[in-house]
Amino acid sequence: MYYIKWRIRFWRTPCQIAGLKSFLRKEYANLYTIDLICHGVFSPKLMPLEVNYWENKLKGKIKNFRFRSKRVFKNQNGGMVNFDLTKKNKVIHIERFAKSSPSYRCFAYAGDNNSYNLRLFCYSCLFKAKSRYGDLTVGDPWFINDTCITNPILKSSNVIRTLYSVNTTKGIFLKKAIIPFLIEEKLSWNLSFCQPAVHATKRLIPPLREILYSKLDTTDYGELVEHLLNCDLDLAQKKFESKYKLYIIKTIIKKREFGIRKRLKKLWE
Repeated sequence: MYYIKWRIRFWRTPCQIAGLKSFLRKEYANLYTIDLICHGVFSPKLMPLEVNYWENKLKGKIKNFRFRSKRVFKNQNGGMVNFDLTKKNKVIHIERFAKSSPSYRCFAYAGDNNSYNLRLFCYSCLFKAKSRYGDLTVGDPWFINDTCITNPILKSSNVIRTLYSVNTTKGIFLKKAIIPFLIEEKLSWNLSFCQPAVHATKRLIPPLREILYSKLDTTDYGELVEHLLNCDLDLAQKKFESKYKLYIIKTIIKKREFGIRKRLKKLWE
């Protein structure tokens, strides 16, 4: 048996939380678990290849590699590969859109709704179900119909929205700790948990996955992904930056138009 002295928050995928509880074989009052709505995990074999891809491309050494960020592109929704690059004794923070990343492209941005680099058991995951394994469940609010949301703040594209559910009494305690910082709206289970990641469905293993993994040791990672998915990773980043700049320009124009209309209205009153 184990003794947990300090309050511990364990934030992982459902299978990892189930694995921890199976290992401990006992409920601990000081252990709080939060399960993520998981869309599958790619093999750890790909992580060194991903890092090497960017180090070779940018000619530097990488630290603090992550797959999500709002630091540079604050209004972007979706994956963002980001890391600190040391080059010529200088540290630069780099962010690249998910479509320009070999691993992310295969995972969620192939364009055909397939994931080509998941671990094999993720395709037939036993933990995709309505019953949850954590005290809280947290994830992206994918597939939720915006017409179901009535709060104008939550309907805005300029806010970060998160889907969550409280599953246990300890989950209620966790929610109380953050409730002052939340703007929330309650939806029914059927309306909110409508994405495939929470439904017990099996995915077919794409034939291209076997080809991808069979050539990882003999072919340049970036070139292999571009060839198999018929894509251009660098071009994807350029297109993203162009669209993002256009979005920012449009946003600025709209704000100025709103300000002008407001001032004109006061003049006419």
